[in-house]
Amino acid sequence: MGFWGSFVVHRGEPLVWELLPEVPELHDGDLEYDQVSGGWQVTRIWASSGDLPDTFLTDLRDATGAPVLAADILDSSAAYVHAVGVRTPFWDTWLDLDGAVAYTALPSSPFDEDGNYLGDDWVDPEYEAEAAATRQRMLAETLSGTAAADAAVAWAREAGLKPAPVADVEAALNTTGTFVEGQLFVVLNRLGVDTWAVPARATIAELLTGLIGHRLEGVDVIAHQPVRGEHLSHPAAPDLLWRFGDHPLLISCGCRNEVELRPVTVSPDQRSAYGPAAPFVGARLTGAAFLFGEYAQAEGAVLRFGEGEGDLIVRAAGGDWVTTLDDSVHPGHWLP
Repeated sequence: MGFWGSFVVHRGEPLVWELLPEVPELHDGDLEYDQVSGGWQVTRIWASSGDLPDTFLTDLRDATGAPVLAADILDSSAAYVHAVGVRTPFWDTWLDLDGAVAYTALPSSPFDEDGNYLGDDWVDPEYEAEAAATRQRMLAETLSGTAAADAAVAWAREAGLKPAPVADVEAALNTTGTFVEGQLFVVLNRLGVDTWAVPARATIAELLTGLIGHRLEGVDVIAHQPVRGEHLSHPAAPDLLWRFGDHPLLISCGCRNEVELRPVTVSPDQRSAYGPAAPFVGARLTGAAFLFGEYAQAEGAVLRFGEGEGDLIVRAAGGDWVTTLDDSVHPGHWLP
C-alpha cells in the first residue's frame, strides 16, 4: 500500500498548520524537512488534494508572501505537482502520467450484468480507448516536457533558489518506474530545495544498536522534551532519559502512538529514577528487540543485559510507561 496524501513546500519560520489554522487537514502534518536552502520547509500532509481547499496554494502563498509548491501523491505511483509564485504564474505537471491514468480511468469490473465472473483473461473492450482519451485530456490540461521544466525553473528562480539547468529538471520530471516520492525529491533538489544536504536521522534500530556493549548508568523520568513540528497524542506523557556509560544521552518519547528514540539536544534539569531499570544499573547491554503493536507501530523495546541479568521491558501505553507485555504487542528481531 503506497502513500496517499500531499507534500507541501513553503518558505518561512511558521509551520504550515500555523499559517492556515482553519484547514483541519493540516493539523496532523509531519514536518519532513525544516529550514533548508534558506528557510524552506517540506511537510507531509496525510490528506489527498480533494480534501484540501481549492484555494489552498494561493492562500499559503499569500500567508507566506513567497512561492509555494504542492505535490498530491497517488498511492506512491504518480504525483500531481502544482505551484504558484508571487510574480510567476501557476503551473502544474504530472510525475508518471501513465500511473496517474491508471487511477483516473478505471476498467470495468470483470462481471456481467448477472454477476457472472468473466474470467481472468477478460479485458474491457472499451478501456484502452477510455484510458487513451483520459491521458490526452490530462496532457492537455497540464504542462509537460520542456514547458513544464521551464515553468518550474522560473518558479525556483523567483523563489530565490538555485535550480539546475532546464534539461536536468526535465529529465527528473520525466523519470518513470520508481516510487514517486523519490522522484519528487529528485525534482525538488534539482529546483534547489536541497534536502540531500540534510544529514539523515538515525533510525531507532541504529540508535539501539549503538547502545549494545555499553553499561547502563540509569534511566530517568523527565518532562517531555518538545520537538518542533510534533503532534502529541498524549501531551502529558513524560520522556525517559537513558544514561549509558561513555555514550551520548538518548531520550525515548511515548507522547505519540509510536515510540521515538532520539539524541538529547538539551540536558534536562529535573529527573526522577525509573524504578524498573534499577536492577539493571551497572549491567552491560548485550541485545535489544523492538516491541511492535497493532499496525506494526513501534511501542517500545526489550533490552537484554549481561549473562543471566534478565530483560528490561519498556513500552509506552496510553501516555504512560509500562514494563509488561500483553497480546497486543510482540517482539521483533533481536539486534544486532
